[in-house]
Amino acid sequence: MFQQQAKSIVPLLTLVALIALAAPVLAVDYGSMSTEELHRLRGSLRQAPAQQQEAFRAAWQERVRTMTPQEQSRYLGPANRPAAVGKKGPGQGQGRGQGRGQGQGAKRSGQRP
Repeated sequence: MFQQQAKSIVPLLTLVALIALAAPVLAVDYGSMSTEELHRLRGSLRQAPAQQQEAFRAAWQERVRTMTPQEQSRYLGPANRPAAVGKKGPGQGQGRGQGRGQGQGAKRSGQRP
């Protein structure tokens, strides 16, 4: 009986070993891709394994750090360039006093409204 169980486990273990050996071969080297190739992949890895997403994110961030301002405008758009962070752009300005709220503020005990 033990020999029968051992015979049925051997193919399963062989399959597991082959998958484990093939995993590094299936890994994608994002660092060797062109900026255009990486740009086309943006947003398409939502269903990919977490390791693959992290590898892509690291490669893309490294690429962004070394981009010229022209490349940043092309691949990120003018509002998303790292140099633009902290500067006022659309949606980041001061309010214009258009609120019409009826707020009363915090009420304190012992005071009348």
